[in-house]
Amino acid sequence: MILDQPDALERWSALRARYQKPEPRPRQRRLDTRPLDMSGYDAWCDARIAAALQQRDRAIDKAVGRALGQTIAKLENKIATLRGELAMARTRIKELEQRGNVAIRNWHINRKTFSATPFDANGKAGTPINLRALFEEYHVQTS
Repeated sequence: MILDQPDALERWSALRARYQKPEPRPRQRRLDTRPLDMSGYDAWCDARIAAALQQRDRAIDKAVGRALGQTIAKLENKIATLRGELAMARTRIKELEQRGNVAIRNWHINRKTFSATPFDANGKAGTPINLRALFEEYHVQTS
């Protein structure tokens, strides 16, 4: 056995120690370094968020506008109908006011239709009164 030669593990340890780089020193913060300026990125992010919010707001405004438009159109139709009815009622009221206290001088009885039509002193016919339902109810109650 050869005792002059070192053991393989010892040889490896010796070679490793010779060629091994020293451990790096941990970095320390320098007090003269400036923090990273993120203002440009922040402005870009803010602009993207504002654009997305504006797009969402436009979509909401469009949907609400459509719903309001449909509701307004329905209400305008209803208002037009009511205005027409109001105009007819005003005309009828004027007619009745012009008549004043007109006394009924005569009645025309239509026995086939069970109606009675009033006539004033000038011979003008008034609105006929339909009495069929009244006689039918009387007949039901007395039978």
